[in-house]
Amino acid sequence: MSAQLVFDKKSYLIVYGISSEQVQKMEVLAKDLRFSILACESAVDAQSKVETMKHCIGIFLKPKDEADTQTLNGLIAFAQQNWIELRFISEGTDATEYIPRFLKEIFPDKFKELALFSLRSILEGMLPDLKLEWIEQDAPCQTEKKAHDFLVYCETNAPGFSGGVTLKSNYDFLRQHSLALREQDDEGVTRYFAEVGNQMLGLINYNLKKLNIEARIGLPVMIGKGGLAYYKRRSAFYMPSVTFTDPSGAVSLSVHFLVPFLSGAKFLHDFGFTVQVATEADALEVL
Repeated sequence: MSAQLVFDKKSYLIVYGISSEQVQKMEVLAKDLRFSILACESAVDAQSKVETMKHCIGIFLKPKDEADTQTLNGLIAFAQQNWIELRFISEGTDATEYIPRFLKEIFPDKFKELALFSLRSILEGMLPDLKLEWIEQDAPCQTEKKAHDFLVYCETNAPGFSGGVTLKSNYDFLRQHSLALREQDDEGVTRYFAEVGNQMLGLINYNLKKLNIEARIGLPVMIGKGGLAYYKRRSAFYMPSVTFTDPSGAVSLSVHFLVPFLSGAKFLHDFGFTVQVATEADALEVL
């Protein structure tokens, strides 16, 4: 009996019926985003592989004809039962161009709202004179982006769950726009923002606890000038994320999370259904 392959070392996007040319393009894009494309020869092949995966991002299907579609019923049922995101790619759709839209869809809107609410609440409390507007990264910035010269990464973990926030900014910009930071040296500014990240995760963890996710915050990673080019996040898996910046691009926040295999979409559904983000900190509750 031949040994069964186990796909548990990274994140995968399964594809079936996609042309080899498109698969090659998808692989280039996926490499930069920290996941792999796994092309399967049949529905049975796809299901046997996904059953051994630690993290399946989703499944892209492009059936050849109606008869081919019938062979996929078992895989479709398996995906639905196990909360795996599944998409049919219509004829004429470029699967490579569809990937960014798909990745944006699998990040829960309520988690995004909670991230932005936490950012605004903590910054207003710790740096009330730092008046910034926030836009999603894929929105056009109105002015030229300023170079970031430090980074703070704060992580929170629970059994089967990992999340975190990454804050990047520019020392000179922050000193110009905040009296509280004006007299701080580079290390002082970096530590200040490490506390911002920890406080944000505290608010996020408060909500996760109501979903029986008992996450704990780890020690922050702080990277100063000269170190950004060498920094890589430790996770070997793809983490759904959202990034906010101020219009100048001088301050950037990314929030990301990873949930257990076969429960990612369930988490998306449950979180989106139960979390309500209000305008007051004391109203930030999970029903």
